[in-house]
Amino acid sequence: MSKATEQNDKLKRAIIISAVLHVILFAALIWSSFDENIEASAGGGGGSSIDAVMVDSGAVVEQYKRMQSQESSAKRSD
Repeated sequence: MSKATEQNDKLKRAIIISAVLHVILFAALIWSSFDENIEASAGGGGGSSIDAVMVDSGAVVEQYKRMQSQESSAKRSD
């Protein structure tokens, strides 16, 4: 056998082994995805939920301006 034919055979064998290992890897990934059990819960992980309040930034700005005008009018009246 010539050296080129030997290298060609080694390359073919390496490609076949790589393809077989890739197929096994993908099969294992697909198989493991079937075993995953996802429970529908509020956030998952069984942790505690928290209460949150959404703040309207426009209302906060209005209230700040109102307080500033009240303070300035109180200073003027003194």
